[in-house]
Amino acid sequence: MEREESVVVRECETVEEFDACVRLQREAFGLPDLELSPRRHLIVARSAGGFVLGAFAGDRLVGFVLNQVAVRGRAEVIGYSHMMAVAKEYQNRGVGARLKWAQRDRALSEGRRFVRWTWDPMQARNAHFNLNRLGVTVRSYAVNYYGTDYSTATGE
Repeated sequence: MEREESVVVRECETVEEFDACVRLQREAFGLPDLELSPRRHLIVARSAGGFVLGAFAGDRLVGFVLNQVAVRGRAEVIGYSHMMAVAKEYQNRGVGARLKWAQRDRALSEGRRFVRWTWDPMQARNAHFNLNRLGVTVRSYAVNYYGTDYSTATGE
C-alpha cells in the first residue's frame, strides 16, 4: 500500500477523472446510482465556478471533494461542499483531512470566507472527523436531510 506522502491533491479536470469520482462514490458509500453525483454534475459544477479536488496515488484517484458555488443571504458568494469520498484502504490515513484543508485553501484563494456542508452526525467516524479533526461549527440538524436514510433502510 502506498504511503500517504505519495498522495497528491490536485484539481480533477478530465472526463476520466470525473468518471473515477463516480466509481469512488459507489465504493465509499455503497449508494444506488440514483444517489450518486454523476459525471455531468461534476463537470457543470466546475463550469459554474466550483471545483473538484482529487487525491491521487500515482494515476489512481483515492479521494475527492466536490465544492460548488452557493450564495448566503442575498449577495455573499460562498462554497458548498457537496461531497467527499475516500477509498476504503486510504481512510484513516489523513487523505480526507488533506482534501478538506486543500478545499479551504482554494476557497480562501478565491475570496470565499465561508464553506457550508452537510454530514451525518449519527455516524461516529463522520462526527469525529468533522468536529474534532476539522473543527466545524454545527448550526442546524435536519433529520433524513436527503430523503432516504440508506444506513437504516432495510432491503436497500
